[in-house]
Amino acid sequence: MQIGLQSGSYKITVSKDNMVAVQETRVGLGNMSEVDFLLQPITGGRPMTEEEAEVMKAKIEVATATFEEAVALSQAGQDDEAVAKFTEVVGSLETCGECYVNIGTIYARQKKYDEAEKAFKTALEQNPSLPDAYNGLANVYNAQRRFDEAAEASTEANKLQQQAGGSGGANTAFNQGVIMWNSGRAPEAKAQFEEALKADPNHPEAHFMMGKVYIGLGQFKEAVNEFETYLKLAPTGANAKEAQSNVDQLKPLIK
Repeated sequence: MQIGLQSGSYKITVSKDNMVAVQETRVGLGNMSEVDFLLQPITGGRPMTEEEAEVMKAKIEVATATFEEAVALSQAGQDDEAVAKFTEVVGSLETCGECYVNIGTIYARQKKYDEAEKAFKTALEQNPSLPDAYNGLANVYNAQRRFDEAAEASTEANKLQQQAGGSGGANTAFNQGVIMWNSGRAPEAKAQFEEALKADPNHPEAHFMMGKVYIGLGQFKEAVNEFETYLKLAPTGANAKEAQSNVDQLKPLIK
């Protein structure tokens, strides 16, 4: 309770920049509860009314539920349905950088690289501080053998993650590893894949690439372990057939 206030009902207005929240609360003896505020954009140069704030709050709740539904559809491999749901969120909120990141990821998975690139760039137009969008671009450029652009996007993702207090992340390390692998720098690539697995031991693509590194080193037992780990983590992944083929070919060579 604010010291010096008489008991009763109060309307509290909180504002910052072009955001505002208005909420009524009861102040009384022994009332030490905290009050949370959901800041909303100022409408037409004026603060939102309570009714407008309630409408906005309801819209955000629906959009959040739709976003979670879209993520579940994407994880289940229902790509078209997931894209439709993410697009529905965009239509509701107008801006949703994370929606476009997820749409780009789906298109990249489908090897629709032009659509994926457009989605990731749209995400960055809406929010330039999304490292996952830069990581997505790095993946797209890697797949298209546009290695200079891939390196630039990966570097930007790493910079943003470090600014946010992170260490760079598994995806960034993985992308840098792929760039080095494609440019023939196997030792540096191995170090980056190891860094990716240190950050995320369940990163399937990093295990797959480590398997390829071990083949190059003639360490077939280690390669098989990596490919089998990939198959456990991503049994229907994009590299599952190649991983299984490598396992079948390498196992007879292990003494």
